[in-house]
Amino acid sequence: MSVACYSLPVVELKPGEIFVASEPNIIKTLLGSCVAVCLFSKDHQIAAMSHCVLPAPKFKNTQDVRYVEHAVASMLEDLNALGVPLYALEAKLFGGSDMFSKKFNNDNLKKMIGDANVKAARQILRGACIKITAEDVGGTRGRVLLLNSATGEAFVRLIRPSGITGELACG
Repeated sequence: MSVACYSLPVVELKPGEIFVASEPNIIKTLLGSCVAVCLFSKDHQIAAMSHCVLPAPKFKNTQDVRYVEHAVASMLEDLNALGVPLYALEAKLFGGSDMFSKKFNNDNLKKMIGDANVKAARQILRGACIKITAEDVGGTRGRVLLLNSATGEAFVRLIRPSGITGELACG
C-alpha cells in the first residue's frame, strides 16, 4: 500500500453497513462469509462499499442493506445522487468464504452462505451492466479489506486460521 494511503481517514465498515465516499478515504472491513461489493468511478473519484451479510431477505417488504440486493441498490441510488451514472462504474467483489466447514458436518450448509452471497452480487451487478474488474472470493479464510476511495485500489489481507494475517494482495 502506498504511503499516501496512510494519511487518509479510515472508515470502518461493520456487517450490514454501506459507505459512499465522496471525499478520499480508506474504507476498511473484515469479511468471512459476508461479501463486500465495491463500486468505483474513475471519472468521479468516488467509491462505495457494502458489507453484505446475506443474499436476499425472506420477506420482500424490507430495504435492509444487510442484504446484497438492497445494499447494491442503495449504493447505486447514493452514487446517482452524487452525479455518478451507471456506465461510469466498475465493481470489485471480496469475501464469500466458507467459514463454517470445520464447525458443521452438513455439506449443504458449509458452502451455502458465502457462495450465495457471491452469486447474488454477481447477478445484481450483471443485471445493472456493471463490469466486475477484480475479485477475491471463496476459500475458507477471512479477509481484511481496505479500499482507497480516491483510486479504487483494493488491498486484501487473508486471515490465517490462527488469526494472524498474511500477505497483502492488490485488486
